[in-house]
Amino acid sequence: IMMPLMQTILFLTFPKEKRGTAMGLFGLVIAFAPAIGPTLSGVLVEHLTWRSVFYVVFPIAIIIIIASIFLLKNVTETSHPKLDITSVILSTLGFGGLLYSFSSVGEAGWGSVQFIAPLIIGIVSLVVFIRRQLKLKEPMLEFRVFSYNIYTLGTA
Repeated sequence: IMMPLMQTILFLTFPKEKRGTAMGLFGLVIAFAPAIGPTLSGVLVEHLTWRSVFYVVFPIAIIIIIASIFLLKNVTETSHPKLDITSVILSTLGFGGLLYSFSSVGEAGWGSVQFIAPLIIGIVSLVVFIRRQLKLKEPMLEFRVFSYNIYTLGTA
């Protein structure tokens, strides 16, 4: 989810002549982290404790958060969308029902009421949620994108 959003932000933020540089720098950062992370973590764990990995990351994260508060600016228009409470309740029941159902199957078994009832509630809630989202002018989740075959194939 974050990669396409980051690329969209880069395209919106940078002018055409600087997009290549921005995308290159973004690619460098994305490639650098998985390359250096395991090596650095291995050195820390070998010479210190495994907790030291978190001690190193914590101050870096705090510095980045503080710097971003002062250095980053909002590049989009602020909007105040209405929260559709019915959709929130339906999605919570749907995803929560599925999650609870499959997490309880190990103890209760596949044929138990503890598995089947939340599963049915979850599926029904998600079906109603999706149908509702397709009818709303400003849905919480845009399911109409799945009507494009290329998008559906790319996410499958």
